Amino acid sequence: MTQHDPAPHDATGQDPARTTVYVRGRRTPTLAFWVVLALVAPAVVALIAAPLLGVGGAGGILAFAFIAVLSIGVPLAALAALVDLILERRRRR
Repeated sequence: MTQHDPAPHDATGQDPARTTVYVRGRRTPTLAFWVVLALVAPAVVALIAAPLLGVGGAGGILAFAFIAVLSIGVPLAALAALVDLILERRRRR
């Protein structure tokens, strides 16, 4: 390639070396962050607490963590979704 050759382009005619950066305007966490946190936090706490409560075996510990996610994490995720819904409606008004 000589200095007079144009830069290579892909099929769309765009320069593949260009990078687009998307920036969020607000610094508040998204709903997905709160839902994942609501599901992961009880699982981690259950994995730590299971041996202390005398739950034996890997299957028992995983079952304990799964029950914690279902009984604590899912309602917390639903609450996070409800709060986000209410806040989003207030912002639009």
